Amino acid sequence: MGIIQRFLKLLPLNWFAVGALTLSIVASAVAAMFGDVQAVITAVQANIYLQTTSGGYLDLWVYDFFGPDLLRGAGESDTAYIARVQGSLLAPACTREAITNAITTQTGYEPTVVEPWRPSDTGAYGVLGGYGEFGTWTDYLPYQAFLTITVPSSVSGVPEIAGYGAGPGGYGVASMLYYEEIVTTSSLVAQNVYDLIERLKVYGTLIWVRLINA
Repeated sequence: MGIIQRFLKLLPLNWFAVGALTLSIVASAVAAMFGDVQAVITAVQANIYLQTTSGGYLDLWVYDFFGPDLLRGAGESDTAYIARVQGSLLAPACTREAITNAITTQTGYEPTVVEPWRPSDTGAYGVLGGYGEFGTWTDYLPYQAFLTITVPSSVSGVPEIAGYGAGPGGYGVASMLYYEEIVTTSSLVAQNVYDLIERLKVYGTLIWVRLINA
């Protein structure tokens, strides 16, 4: 039943003639007001829950919960952002396995982890290592780890320069040149990795990070 019909049904009988213009105007005004209120209520109900919120309300929801630690990436859709947030709500933390799995999920590549005080990572003379054998030479560095992380990269060309098989271009004919591929790591991807590690690592520990392009 519409708002206007519900409003008219509540009026005492025989107070107004059926179809009275004044009554119709008043009823329409009241219905419009309650319609706006209903729209606001519906929007609020939808944006209370992570699974149903969207747009700017989703960003506000996440910021209220995580602060600046889990901002939306450039061009990231609501669906992808919600999935990333859900994965962070009850995500394991603090352990080597938790950090490794989180980085693998975010980048698509499993990182190489070396803890200087973990013999299975560094090896030892005569046991899992030695000169010319498996092992890592380090000083005693407690509460530290070294991560080599592969991240997605982009290969950029030179604008307005033709390539092989695309004209105009050729020896002595513009526009064509030899150049080395420019492989870059998105600053946003790198910052996301740093933020992820900072959020998951144990306080008082130090993690060194080396990023390499895929």
